[in-house]
Amino acid sequence: MDPHFYPMCNAGLETLYGLANVGSTNETMQFEDGSVVEVGDTIADPKPTIEEQMILEDMRGEVRAFVEGLTPYLQCVVIRRFWMNHSPQKIADDLGRRRPAIYDALARVTRLGKRDLAPVLAQ
Repeated sequence: MDPHFYPMCNAGLETLYGLANVGSTNETMQFEDGSVVEVGDTIADPKPTIEEQMILEDMRGEVRAFVEGLTPYLQCVVIRRFWMNHSPQKIADDLGRRRPAIYDALARVTRLGKRDLAPVLAQ
């Protein structure tokens, strides 16, 4: 496997390391076509209990550890798809792959995630 995709994924690593940081309820989201939309939460959520906060923090840690345990290629695909909001076609184009290869990678991550994260999600 060509290591040419490594530099393309470095930008997404900060988002992986910042996974435990929850953003504000009003955020700006930019799409690949350049359009920008402000996403806001106008309904106050009930404050989570200490126990709920601990569970969520554990889940974030488990997801972060899961992603860090993937191969560099799968990490790259996951980070670009779910944290950087890139389309499978854009990922394929940037990595010099075909779109079905990206779908296969995402399906593999889904299978691994169901297996490895099932105990965490069952909480």
